[in-house]
Amino acid sequence: MKIIKIYNLLILFTVVLNAGFLDSFREGFNNGYYDEIERKKFKQERKKCQDGNARACNDLGVFYSKGLGVSTDLKKALNLYELSCSRGDGAGCYNAGSSYSNGQGVRMDKSAASMFYVKACKGRIVEGCYNLAVLFYKGEGVPKNSNKAKIFSEIACSNGVKQGCELYEKLIRQGH
Repeated sequence: MKIIKIYNLLILFTVVLNAGFLDSFREGFNNGYYDEIERKKFKQERKKCQDGNARACNDLGVFYSKGLGVSTDLKKALNLYELSCSRGDGAGCYNAGSSYSNGQGVRMDKSAASMFYVKACKGRIVEGCYNLAVLFYKGEGVPKNSNKAKIFSEIACSNGVKQGCELYEKLIRQGH
């Protein structure tokens, strides 16, 4: 009975040691493997963007902003978001607006952010509607306008943006 317990403990100890080694091995393998996948995807998106695909330009911007398969470059990301937006992609407009709003790759400019958020909202990116509502509510980059804040927050709310609902309700409570 004692020999069986010792044997079981040895097996358990071996399994635990090997599991740690295997986890480390898998982690290293997966990181290299996923890096290669990201580089391939980056090259595919770059080709599509060069061929005129607006969404691919936005996606390429995301690669640059997050350093996926390429070195992080927020200025390049912004340029790609703007290109995507100019080609009619609402997601590119939203990301350009966020870049300007947060000063990522460019000096913070709430006015420029508002212009991109208008385009994002028109492009059915409802988070852009919400961000635009906040700018109107606070008077950042645009004249303070509670009525416009209410309109854009209602659009965001009716499309599932919880913060849009909260702002809309707040504006109603304030009598707007």
